[in-house]
Amino acid sequence: MPFRQLTRYVRRIMESNGDTAPVPVPTQESATSADRPLTNPDDDRLGYAPFAQALAAGIASMSAPDGLVVAIYGAWGLGKTTVLNFVEHYLHESHPDEFVVVRFNPWWFSGRVDIAAAFFDQMRAIFEKWSVRGEQARDYAAQLARVVGAVTLTGAGEAAAELLQSKPADVPELKQKLSDALTGQDKRLLIVIDDIDRLTEDEVAELFAVIKGLADFPNTIYVLAFDREQVAKALSRRSSQAGLEYIAKIVQVPFELPLPERDALLGLFFDQLHEIVGEVDDDLLDNEELRLLLTDGLDKLMETPRDIVRLTNSLRVTYGAVRGEVNVVDFVGLEALRVFEPQVYDSIRVRPDMFGVLTGLTQVFLPPNEDAQRAYHAKWREAITEPAKQEAVEKIVSRLFPEVTKILGTRIGTSRRRIDARRARALSEPDYFPLYFRFALGDQVVSREMVAAVVSAAADPEDFASRLRALTEEKTRQGRTRASVMLDELIGQAEAGFAEEVIPGVIKSLIDIGDELWIEGDDEFLGVDNETRVIWLIGGLLERVAADKRCELLKDAVRQARSVGTPALLVRRLIRSLNVPTTSSIESTPAEQLDERPAQISIACGKELEQVAVERIAAAAADGTIWAVQRPLWVIAEWRRWGDPAAVETWFQSVLSDDGTLSTCLVSIRGLHVTTRGVRTRLDPRWLDDYSPREEVASAVRRLREGVKDGDVADACDQYLLELEMLESGKDPEVRFDWDT
Repeated sequence: MPFRQLTRYVRRIMESNGDTAPVPVPTQESATSADRPLTNPDDDRLGYAPFAQALAAGIASMSAPDGLVVAIYGAWGLGKTTVLNFVEHYLHESHPDEFVVVRFNPWWFSGRVDIAAAFFDQMRAIFEKWSVRGEQARDYAAQLARVVGAVTLTGAGEAAAELLQSKPADVPELKQKLSDALTGQDKRLLIVIDDIDRLTEDEVAELFAVIKGLADFPNTIYVLAFDREQVAKALSRRSSQAGLEYIAKIVQVPFELPLPERDALLGLFFDQLHEIVGEVDDDLLDNEELRLLLTDGLDKLMETPRDIVRLTNSLRVTYGAVRGEVNVVDFVGLEALRVFEPQVYDSIRVRPDMFGVLTGLTQVFLPPNEDAQRAYHAKWREAITEPAKQEAVEKIVSRLFPEVTKILGTRIGTSRRRIDARRARALSEPDYFPLYFRFALGDQVVSREMVAAVVSAAADPEDFASRLRALTEEKTRQGRTRASVMLDELIGQAEAGFAEEVIPGVIKSLIDIGDELWIEGDDEFLGVDNETRVIWLIGGLLERVAADKRCELLKDAVRQARSVGTPALLVRRLIRSLNVPTTSSIESTPAEQLDERPAQISIACGKELEQVAVERIAAAAADGTIWAVQRPLWVIAEWRRWGDPAAVETWFQSVLSDDGTLSTCLVSIRGLHVTTRGVRTRLDPRWLDDYSPREEVASAVRRLREGVKDGDVADACDQYLLELEMLESGKDPEVRFDWDT
């Protein structure tokens, strides 16, 4: 059959069979993982079998004296692999001894070996099963592999060098020998190549170069399956001509994979869902409500068979833990958001009050006003770039949380289930809301979806910061906050997880809110605390900033930061990498001791950062916000090292002269400290010796104590005076024995 007639032939067979083909009864194979396609046409639920049968009949009815390349175009997840499996099934069924089928999946080798080499290895394995001419074909293929492998769009290195050393006649001569060997075979060769659109750009170009070089061999048919747009983009970037033109020169017979009917997709979903849910009380599963959820938006998120399998596979894992405790329809809707739009799922989980669910403290305090809700919902809506999907998600959210319908401006149908949301154990009911998130987080981990949501929020520094703040309010059973767990995850994302263009904003955001993340309960054994986590994360991100842009970025971030301790700690860590001792500044460190080689900044930059940090700390000292830092005396000590000690002493005199400021100072520095033999509440007079003579501080504390009766200020004064008395009597407050005696 002439090649140009194949397309019409296939379509004619489909038209004659498509309307009358029965819908097979589904078997257990249809309930598979998202990457496990069907192999038996009897399991077809979406109408692919007639197309595959027609294509198989067309291939079997044609001759290929000069080779042929057929392509099946379809988006990722649409079912291309299933169609290829069906084609092979029908060929073996109707022409069992006519074809030798080579299934080559280049994605299996992606990133590990040379794609061209892997292809020829598989070809040689097939040739070894043939006659003497087949052995010749194997040998010729081995020789041709070394040459054709170099003639790729990415050709370089050893392969290119070998090509330059080859004679010009090598390729035509080898191809002719291989062609003669294939002509003598009594079977036709069908080469099926799948998952091309999963390869890197270089690998796509390499594979197509091989196909281009071997497409005209006799008795050889290629059947390729890929997303045409994705492959065209990859080829355009690696070729001097447009990708679509390049594909058109190689593919002689193209087919667009027919889209499955929506009713068939939804029917498949319903069958899978009822298998998962089983028998359930009518209060927890209203079929009318389920239909409305589907028509209001869920079907817009399930565009391919793979989407349905992704959602149903997820439900197989998660629903068992809440069976009989939650509303099935709400759980399905929420799980769909987790699978397809995780940033929306995370927005719900973190701030239920914004969705009308008042839990915990929000039952006591006023709920967010309408303007705050509109601003909150605008962020997750803007993150969904496709208008159709945004509308679908808005309707799903409105169905799950009727309170936000007005905010979102959506119109949805109603059902009797919404009349008694509590009886239905709805997601919008505060008492049942936590049940829906049993799988959202482990004890000491955060979900991948949640990490991805925070990383994706990095494009908006305020949104990124608000998500970290929200996580400080959640605790694990071990007492750590989710913020500390998230910081651990983000450190692992620093190298490649964040897009380069958002990194400066993320660094500024972390420096800005860093002090809010200094949470004492998050300190771990061996001293890993949130302060360190924040600095590690900033350091990892800073590696991806051009060296000549780091200094200005850091200076701007420190100047604009609301935090005080985080900028000081960051500058200390950065200059320490220049070999500056922890008790010194760059200026006071001998020049011969400084070393830029292991550092992220230059010595000159370090000096500038010290001065910017001094300005930030001085401003915080002037307005009193320095006392809100967890370790204010450590920050003040850095100010003294990097700046003018006399200026620090002058400022501290103003603290001593004002009872209000002195009260704040004493209360903020009094706290639990580790002594040599135990943990005690401490306020050691020696801590203030660098800023004022001890007798002046003691006089000010006694004056303050006379003016207060009890409370935190009185306790702080008493603690100071107690430890002052111990020191004056020769005892050391650091030693437990001295306290006991």
